[in-house]
Amino acid sequence: MMKRQLMGAGILGLGLLLGGCGTGSQEQSVAVDVQTGALSGQNIEIGTLTGMQTSTSDTLAFKEEYESLNDTGHLHIEVPTTMDIDTLEFSELKQLLSDSKTSGIFYFGFPTCPWCRNLLPELFAAMQENGLSKLYYYNPKAIRDKKVLNESGVVVTEVETGPEYQYLLERLDEVLPEYEGLNDPKIKRLYVPFVVVLKDGKIVGHHLSTLDEQTDPAIPLTDELKHKLRKVLTEQFSSLIQYGCDPALTGTDHTNC
Repeated sequence: MMKRQLMGAGILGLGLLLGGCGTGSQEQSVAVDVQTGALSGQNIEIGTLTGMQTSTSDTLAFKEEYESLNDTGHLHIEVPTTMDIDTLEFSELKQLLSDSKTSGIFYFGFPTCPWCRNLLPELFAAMQENGLSKLYYYNPKAIRDKKVLNESGVVVTEVETGPEYQYLLERLDEVLPEYEGLNDPKIKRLYVPFVVVLKDGKIVGHHLSTLDEQTDPAIPLTDELKHKLRKVLTEQFSSLIQYGCDPALTGTDHTNC
């Protein structure tokens, strides 16, 4: 369940594949696309000063969910306990995405996605380097539809688009990529890993997969590419970084801005 904080108030407890699970040049090389596998009117906190809060139950659950696959044929990753991760139910995700006052970083993905496991360490690092620790997480694997192009060139739906996935397709339409292989730019798909940044209810940043330079998720990013990816991610949520200096959001004085 997720935890949200009201600006200037206390805490209110209420209780995320193209070219890889990627994008660009990765489209033909990966596609681990496993098919079907805030309160309204309140300000939503987008970050807390890293290292200044205890681990939430969602953070520990997320850590277990991803780290339990380490050394089992999946890329080894570590989830910092200083992150403040909210694992969302769809109803909670919809509420946040529908709220005109929501500001925050949303991660769409799932633990077995190799591209997700390459992205996450750099996402965590980029956020921590900028004083942000709040991350909203939603796993869309089970709700996505499945479409194919038959021999006659007709798009055939093998797994229907449910209302939950349809909502995400419509809400994120402006930043979602085309569903590959269907030859129809109007048909979109939520590939993962996908990072979406909201500020006051508007999408101000997004990032799909890792980098075009990475064509095989089984080969870890070099230090140079890790640095580049962190920079790319930082640029996407740069409009939120100023909030890291706001005591009303961090819950503490931030004197290093």
